[in-house]
Amino acid sequence: MWFVALALSFASAGVSKQEESPWVKAPILIVVLDDVGWDLLERAEVPTIDALAKRSARFRQAWSYQTCTPARAALLTGRYGFHTGIGTRLRKGKLNEPGLPLEEQTLAEALPERVDAFGLWDVSAGREDPILQGFTHSDGSLGALGKDSLKNSYYNWRRYRDGERSREDGYATKIITDAALASPAPVRYVAYHAIGEPWEAPPDSTAKTAKGCTLAMLKYLDGQLARLLEKHEGYVFLLSDNATPELIGERRTGRLVEENLVVPFMVAGPGVVPGDRQDMVNVVDLLPTLLEMRGLEPGNCDGVSFLPALRGEPGRRTINYSEAFSPNGHPGNRGWALRDATHKIMIKRGVEGIWLYKMPGEIVAPRPLSDKDQAVVQRLLKLDPFEEL
Repeated sequence: MWFVALALSFASAGVSKQEESPWVKAPILIVVLDDVGWDLLERAEVPTIDALAKRSARFRQAWSYQTCTPARAALLTGRYGFHTGIGTRLRKGKLNEPGLPLEEQTLAEALPERVDAFGLWDVSAGREDPILQGFTHSDGSLGALGKDSLKNSYYNWRRYRDGERSREDGYATKIITDAALASPAPVRYVAYHAIGEPWEAPPDSTAKTAKGCTLAMLKYLDGQLARLLEKHEGYVFLLSDNATPELIGERRTGRLVEENLVVPFMVAGPGVVPGDRQDMVNVVDLLPTLLEMRGLEPGNCDGVSFLPALRGEPGRRTINYSEAFSPNGHPGNRGWALRDATHKIMIKRGVEGIWLYKMPGEIVAPRPLSDKDQAVVQRLLKLDPFEEL
């Protein structure tokens, strides 16, 4: 194991205050939404998420990736795509494409307790991969749903339970909730398909348009989340893998702009100070935060624990980073963005030049860049965390 345990002794005598803390012992529920941006949450009827938000630390500057697979790989491993080799989505039905390498250590392998996974995997195509990556039990789909060569939809999809394949005709959001509720694991990773494509109205809706379906799907998911939270006593981490799709939101597809990168990210539980936070947070920060909660070192994670921010203290992250490259396994061909408290740079794939923005607000600097702006660019370039595979 690459992580190193801190001084924890579970002997009957001399149990430390840290071990008695809920940070160490309380159950953890990680809920991942698909393609749900802050803008969509503000328009949708989601009383459960609204209530959760009121008792949560709400990170308004949390960055993810532009597409699903890199975001989920980063979340699961605590490592940037240039380390895992995942920079773009796995294409539906292409089961021979390279995915997350099995030697990458996931949160299920790093945490000292049972972790179960439910819902959308979407980082590799091997039917036993979730189990091989440390999850005690897994139940869901390997890839995203949609009208592809596997002919999956929310009402008819390939379900994999611990590697065993079957055909499921129950609405995916409810089936995943049912499975998660049946789990005794102290840590549950629940990755919903909703509101990812195909946009299909849930059982209680007659919506037809893309916007109507997505709002109905999110409302239905919110009801299922109420079931999931009803008897949960512990920590809840709720976030989205990506922002709202362009067709139903204000996202500018294919660019490393804030509309694409900033995602809902909230945490509730014992000792968490609720309220809006402007601390920079990244999806790679989830795993080191969980490890610090459990009294473990972050090992080779790229992320930075935001546990101090949950306690109401200043956050530790001083820069934020995201990237995109294709094909997977070739991070040298990347577009990327990096920001600090005052500025952001963006380098587009296949396009000459560097774009500079003043932050917050993402106000583009006039081109050609002034000498002062060029100095800012050079300062930020030196902070690029990139390393070749």
